[in-house]
Amino acid sequence: MNYWRGQDVVLKLSPEGKQALFGIYDTEFVQVFVQWADETGLWVVRDKRESGEISVLLIKWHHFETAVLDVALPEPAPVRTMGFQKPN
Repeated sequence: MNYWRGQDVVLKLSPEGKQALFGIYDTEFVQVFVQWADETGLWVVRDKRESGEISVLLIKWHHFETAVLDVALPEPAPVRTMGFQKPN
């Protein structure tokens, strides 16, 4: 579940999710920043304060149908080989 952490994600809310989050999100598709994820769902940033504190909101797994996220994969490290030379 760590791949969700720190990702901007677009979620398509299920009908139950739209009802549960009515007044917080008014559209079927919502873009959120995932603070962390666990077996309950995605904990997303709701509000950032100047003091550095954040408010998070839980979106349960069954409250959305699909998710679109951008994942930046690290470049593979070059293979290091050990060279041998014949003695002269």
